[in-house]
Amino acid sequence: MASIDQNIVNRVRKLTKPSNAAQALQPVFEAVSNAKFAIDDLNDQRADSDQRKGRIDVEVGKLSDSSKVKIAITDDGIGLDKDRFDAFRVIDTDFKSKKGGKGVGRLFWLDSFKSISVFSTYKGPTGIERRAFEFVLANKDQIVDRDPEAGGISGLGTRVEFSGVRGDRYIQHFPKKRDTFLRYFSAHFIADFLVGSGPEIFVNINGDITTYPKAISELVVGQKVTIETPPHDDFGILTIECFTCKEDASKGLDGMHQLHLLADERTVATREVDKLIGIRRLEEGDMDDLVFHGCVSGSFFG
Repeated sequence: MASIDQNIVNRVRKLTKPSNAAQALQPVFEAVSNAKFAIDDLNDQRADSDQRKGRIDVEVGKLSDSSKVKIAITDDGIGLDKDRFDAFRVIDTDFKSKKGGKGVGRLFWLDSFKSISVFSTYKGPTGIERRAFEFVLANKDQIVDRDPEAGGISGLGTRVEFSGVRGDRYIQHFPKKRDTFLRYFSAHFIADFLVGSGPEIFVNINGDITTYPKAISELVVGQKVTIETPPHDDFGILTIECFTCKEDASKGLDGMHQLHLLADERTVATREVDKLIGIRRLEEGDMDDLVFHGCVSGSFFG
């Protein structure tokens, strides 16, 4: 067993509680983002010829009953090796700060789920090694060892299993239907999917699988338009990738037209720009229910 050196129960109690479905799903989004980072880290260690997109599987069951819901996120990334496990045990770690990580996402896991299990396979000093533990809400021994063979991971990677939503606010706002879950999942990662960065993600809800970024690319109408700004002394050169999309691309977001700011190929902020554009929808041919999505990146954002 191992501990995180803080009053974790009090820290978790003080976390901001969700007021809508997007916020209630934030702990799940954090786990998916961690999976993306793990795949990036493995690619960083490989030669260019050996790099690959990677894969993340999100399995969801019993969504209609928040108290019994089960969610598992599995990646084929670098695994929870010593450096990453040590960082996991430090709240507010800056281990992922260059990629926009704040080091507190797992506190939201503790706040929102009754049971959390982690299984991981990684390269250690003696070859392939395994690690498995329960992550529990307590002021000591929050990390409780488990049988490392129980996770069912065949290669390098990590599997995080959540079960049972806890807390009135999370239970109130956690999605109960497949369409609602997918709407907010798509909205949260839409910029990543539009620009085609990151791994394939397969969301399996009771046997019904949605594949990303394919599901988002099917919402894009016409060709992407790329614009580069003139060099600026403070901001450098910014690249704006512009997409005309079907209206469904904005479901789960405030407003219709969106501007996404990306750092290290990850969304760090999304802004509704309806008033700047000045119209409710775009028109193209016989289609009048289209929306704009712009993805802004550059060295200024990291």
